Amino acid sequence: MTLMKSSPTTLLIVLLTLGISLSGISYWWLKQTYTYPEAQQVAHQFFTHLRAQEYEQAFALSAKPNLMAKSPQELAELAQRECLDDQNFAWSAPPQTQGNRLRRWINGQALDMDKVSLEFENSCLLGVQLSKTSQGQWRVLYFGAHAG
Repeated sequence: MTLMKSSPTTLLIVLLTLGISLSGISYWWLKQTYTYPEAQQVAHQFFTHLRAQEYEQAFALSAKPNLMAKSPQELAELAQRECLDDQNFAWSAPPQTQGNRLRRWINGQALDMDKVSLEFENSCLLGVQLSKTSQGQWRVLYFGAHAG
């Protein structure tokens, strides 16, 4: 069995096609919005505890000090006034792309901002502000329903 030899032109076309494809995929990925998945997970856990009336566990996920409650009892009072439907992630601020995170990594900077705001929506709009602890964990500073 003999192998077919590729002509230099065919090889060049394949390499150019591969290079253009990789460049396009890389450009697309760099422009993708980063949505803070770890912060989203903490926010979802926080709301799950509030809906289950597990105020001690929810309070454990809050920043110390925070902008909403000084104790699990205060958090319970606040939670009873808020819209806590199962929420869908809508957007985050400050906006950040994968390319921005890559640039920050190359420059030796922290990848995440110190504070982020996440917005969730369902029957109401629910804003959550989180901050990163010195141990690198996201904690809830504040949450509340608001008008759109």
